[in-house]
Amino acid sequence: MSARRARPPPPARAPKLLACAVTEAGQHVVTVSSEGIAKIWDVPGARVTSLAGHAGPVTACALARWDRCVVSASADGTLRIWDIDGGRELAALQGHDGPVTACACVVTPDGRRVISASADRTLRIWDFDTSACLFVHRGDAPYAVLAANPAVIVAHDAAGAIWILDWPRAPSGMVDADRG
Repeated sequence: MSARRARPPPPARAPKLLACAVTEAGQHVVTVSSEGIAKIWDVPGARVTSLAGHAGPVTACALARWDRCVVSASADGTLRIWDIDGGRELAALQGHDGPVTACACVVTPDGRRVISASADRTLRIWDFDTSACLFVHRGDAPYAVLAANPAVIVAHDAAGAIWILDWPRAPSGMVDADRG
């Protein structure tokens, strides 16, 4: 087993790392932190690309489109989609009225949908290609944790409830985003 270490010079006050993701081949690692920046680490070359665009701490991240894109979620209420190779922002997903919470950004296995959870008590399903919010599920308390697979969406809220929602058709309790 070999070990490599990629480490930039430490800032005056190190930001708190909040989440990370690694590509299937291990070529890239994505980290997000309290400083409001996501970073893509090129493992073989130790190159770091900073993804600046959020106005608050970046709380979660996920890989999409077969590891070609990064989705970052932030306390500023937005999600952003980035190209993993160049670090170019491809889209901004806006619609949450509160922070998109930690561990709450999931991309479906087919790469067509992004699901977010927020302190505004909503789960949102977004279309990856158009950036449109397709559905909103309104819960009873702020959401903190989210996971999904091709069959279900599972979320945990601050009141202790676990929500299990059918996928991919519109789950019970979800409303068309245009009708609120």
